[in-house]
Amino acid sequence: MHEAIDKLEEGLATLEETIEKPETGLIAQDASLEQAMRDNVANQKQLTSMRKEENIQYQKNVEQLTKTEVLLAKAIKVLKKFYSSLHEKSGVAEASFVQKGGPKAPQTWDGAYGGQSKASGDVIGMLNYILEGTKEQVTHAHEDENEAQESFEDNMADLTKEQKEQEKNLVKVKTARAKAEQGMVDSKQDLKQARKDEKATLSLLADIKPGCDFIFDNFYRRTQNRKTETQALVQAKELLKGSPAYQAATAEAEAESLGACKSKCEVPEHAKCKACLSDVSVPGYCAGHKGTPGCDRLD
Repeated sequence: MHEAIDKLEEGLATLEETIEKPETGLIAQDASLEQAMRDNVANQKQLTSMRKEENIQYQKNVEQLTKTEVLLAKAIKVLKKFYSSLHEKSGVAEASFVQKGGPKAPQTWDGAYGGQSKASGDVIGMLNYILEGTKEQVTHAHEDENEAQESFEDNMADLTKEQKEQEKNLVKVKTARAKAEQGMVDSKQDLKQARKDEKATLSLLADIKPGCDFIFDNFYRRTQNRKTETQALVQAKELLKGSPAYQAATAEAEAESLGACKSKCEVPEHAKCKACLSDVSVPGYCAGHKGTPGCDRLD
């Protein structure tokens, strides 16, 4: 009984450790997985929010750059037209602009128009340079946006996959925890019943102990007494069998058992007695029992 209780206590201790052990127990695993899922969802929200903000900034940036392109293109167009008109007013036949390092401006550019040839080349060249740089910035902005979107989609795919695994593991842990907790409840009930049974058994043993002790203490004496009583009974039986009264009673009982054959069974082994008891004729009996006394006279 006590071994069964020890086994139940060991099993209960194992279940308690499986459920409640810090860091590795089912309760700790459950809490850890739930926290990991909360962190995962928070990371997804944060990534989504950051991606939205980055996209908004990208759209604003591209919009500003696009407007800059348009303004620069207009400015270059206006300046080209302006410098073209100056050339026409100065009497220069060529429609092309004088670039930095080009031919020397004609004398007619002296005075009010002095330095315009150099300025036209420098300013328009600078604006073209800025325009090309702006276009490159737009291209880089598109490329950065594409890379950011791809990175966002990859990270979200990883987080989504991780979330599904966490959900599966959480279901497993919660199932195992529920099973272990139910097992612990059952074990506690079994242990309670086992202790109750042990108490009842010990109480019963205490009640019957005096009688058991008496039997154990007197077992040898009782055995010897039984042996003596048996021997006395055997002797008494032999004495009774040898007594005249027993023998007379035996003879009377045998005579009563012979019934109608009593007169023919003065010699019990004779064929006449045997045939009478078998309720057949003497020749019929002797036909199947040759050698019986009395049958030889019939041969």
